[in-house]
Order: sequence, then C-alpha cells, then structure tokens
Amino acid sequence: MKTFSFLRCFLLTLLASHPLSALTGSGVSGATTVDTRFVLTITPSNKGGVSGAGPYLGQANATLTATPQPGCFFTAWTGDLTGTQNPATLLMDGDKTVGATFVEDTSDPDGDGLTNYQEIALTQTNPLLSDSNGNGINDALEDTDNDGISNLREVTELKTDPLRVDTDADGLSDTYELVYKGSVAASQPRIGDRLRFELRELVPQGTLKLVGTLPTGLTFNALTGVLEGKLTGRVGAVNLSIQVLNGRTVLRTIPFSFTVSAFPAGLIGTWQSCWKM
Repeated sequence: MKTFSFLRCFLLTLLASHPLSALTGSGVSGATTVDTRFVLTITPSNKGGVSGAGPYLGQANATLTATPQPGCFFTAWTGDLTGTQNPATLLMDGDKTVGATFVEDTSDPDGDGLTNYQEIALTQTNPLLSDSNGNGINDALEDTDNDGISNLREVTELKTDPLRVDTDADGLSDTYELVYKGSVAASQPRIGDRLRFELRELVPQGTLKLVGTLPTGLTFNALTGVLEGKLTGRVGAVNLSIQVLNGRTVLRTIPFSFTVSAFPAGLIGTWQSCWKM
C-alpha cells in the first residue's frame, strides 16, 4: 500500500508540473503542426514577361514584376491580381494565377511613319530620328535588307522581317515571293512551266532594267515590269538583278535569284505514253 501511494503521489506531482500538452509537444491529441504552401502560377503574356512564380508559405507575400519587351508598355495585371502597380505584392492565402497585359508603343515622335515599337523591335532604327543612318532616306522608306521592299511595307502590309531577305527561311527571298504570280508552286519552277513575275510590285514607278542572262523562254517588258514565259532552257540557278534607273543613273540594285528544276522524269514518261495513245 505504501508503494502504491508513493507512485500515485509521484505521478500527480509530475502532471502538475508538466501538463500533457507539453509532454506530447502539440496538445492533447498529439498532432504535429504542418506548414501550408500555395503555388503562384504565371500566365504567359505577349510582348513581355512576369517574374515571381513558385511555391509560397501560406500567408506569405509574393512579389511580382512585369517586364515589357523593348518598344512595349505594361498596362495592367490580370487574374488574381488587379491594378497597375509594378512591382506588386500578392497575399498567398491560396493557389493563385496571375497574368499581365502589355501593349505596343504606337507613338511616332520623329514622324517617319514608323511607330516606336516598329523602330525599336523590328527595324532597329532610332525612334527619335527620321533618318537614323543619315543617308537621306526616311527610315520608313529605307530598305534595310535590300530585298526591294521598304521597311514600312514589310512591317505593316507584308508582315515580313525587314532585316532578313528570306523571312521564312524557305530558300525563296521575300522579293521572289512578292513578285511571283505564276500558276505553279513558287518553290519549284521547272522546265516546261509557265512563269510570271510582276516586278512593279517592288517599284511602282521609274525605269526598270534586268541585268543577267534570262532563262530561255522568258521575256522582260521594261515598260510594264513583267517577266514571263514558258521555261524551255536548262536547269540550274538563275542569278539576276533588278536595276532602278533615273535616266542612265542607277538608283538602286535589287538581287533577284531562283532555281530552275527539271520536269519529273516519271511525269514525262506518263505524258509521252498518253500522247501515243
């Protein structure tokens, strides 16, 4: 009996000085505390990007920064964040998705006909100077890649790259693709095909001259600027140049090249067989 009374007294004393919650470390239930985390997702944006994505502890503040591409402006947040403050903070009390809106700078402080966005991002000319290289030609009328198409026409009408002769890297220059008006595939002119090129698409006015050896079967009308005919010569590369003249003075020279292929042998055999029948 004395032993039992001693143990009872010891346990009561222990519990009085060390509550059960302290002994278990987290309350009577013995449960442990778990950190809550939430994910911040960024929606991809055109003309710019946003930083700040990732996992965050619950109730933490995430910092988001919107960065426009050159020639663009940040205008507003979208999704779970609103307003125009940049950088901005967002309380992470749940999973969040945020995007940003960017717009092109359409101002034209130098009055050359190209917007700030077009000059900074596309033509890489000075948006504060109408004649960036000082050659006497307005930046909009300049032909930076020398394909015969003005910078303005490339970035507004044709949506081609004013810095690359072959925008889509298909082996055909932007010049060729603009002036070609034939009925067969532009990429495969063949012996026997009828071709038509309207060079006035490049130069509406002025005198045109083709320099180089024309493929057999094609003729050039300098007045209309039309090169056309049925290819009857040899296969191979055709390297010409288009000269724009003022009297006898050459104002500019535009490279103009393409490749003539052989007509498929299988089709020739089929055609001959049908003809004999």
